Amino acid sequence: MKFILALIAVIGMVLAEDASYEDDLKKLYKAIDLADGTEEKKITKEQFVNYFMAFDESTPPNGVDLEEFQKHLDLSDKLEKALFKEFNNNPDDNVITKDELESDFDEFDTDDNGELSEEEFIEAIVLGMIFQEIDAIENDDEKVTETEFKTYFKKADKGGKAGIELPELIEYLKDYPVVVVEKLFKELNDNADDDDSDDDFITDQELCDNFHAFNANNDDHLTVEEFRNGVSNSEVGQIFAKLDKNGDHKLTAEEIIDVLDHADGKKDGKITRDEVNAIMKGIPEKAVDNLYTKLNNGEATGDIEPKEVEDFVKANDDKEKPDGALNWTEFKAALAA
Repeated sequence: MKFILALIAVIGMVLAEDASYEDDLKKLYKAIDLADGTEEKKITKEQFVNYFMAFDESTPPNGVDLEEFQKHLDLSDKLEKALFKEFNNNPDDNVITKDELESDFDEFDTDDNGELSEEEFIEAIVLGMIFQEIDAIENDDEKVTETEFKTYFKKADKGGKAGIELPELIEYLKDYPVVVVEKLFKELNDNADDDDSDDDFITDQELCDNFHAFNANNDDHLTVEEFRNGVSNSEVGQIFAKLDKNGDHKLTAEEIIDVLDHADGKKDGKITRDEVNAIMKGIPEKAVDNLYTKLNNGEATGDIEPKEVEDFVKANDDKEKPDGALNWTEFKAALAA
């Protein structure tokens, strides 16, 4: 009986530890939300920035260092250090600045509505922490190689089958909220939405394809932003990221043309299907076909002329307040039409 009671106690502690990790993130989200005295279940950029910048005890203020950051938080040590690393975009200065927090907020705000939901907040933090673990496999340089990416996830495959099954990934990433792990599995398993498919696991080829799909600038290294965008925004988000050359979350006709028209090494004023395929490497063919057809005035064959790209942007720009560019919401709607 004593053994059974002890076993139950151990299991209880393990479950509590797993639960507290997600609970810590929910607790932090609520604290930020309540910082202005009211709970609205949404966080604005001003709330997000002001909450963390209030930790800065230096005179004059010059940023939040790790000691100040941990002093004002009541989370697990691992989570506090991971958060600090996530928010400190310039590790050489060892402080979190207002500009960095504003940039982080924009990156976390996947639907670009100027607010963070609890789901967006938790998902962004968790994916950032997973990225840190992948990056630590080799040299922790904030850039993940294809080898690191595949090595990290292949460790989850304990069954010796053809790939990684969902229960294996959940067990492998058991420190993280199941809902985020399930979303990660769905993105890495290209057939997850196909009810007729027997492919209920992530294959080596899918890991390779998704690495390249997530790699927005095709430089063979993933940044945390590329990894997070790849998982959070699915195929259309990956396409948007590859076209958003300057990272301002808007696509002009000139930007789209510039990205696609020199994929073959020469800029000749027309975009071929091979050029589109080269830039969209790793993204499922069906999604690339749709992009090509939309940019090509509804035609599935033939080169895309610059005028057609200009017409695509103009037709899908906000009619009441056109700005000559497509934001994420406008671009997503354009491809879905």
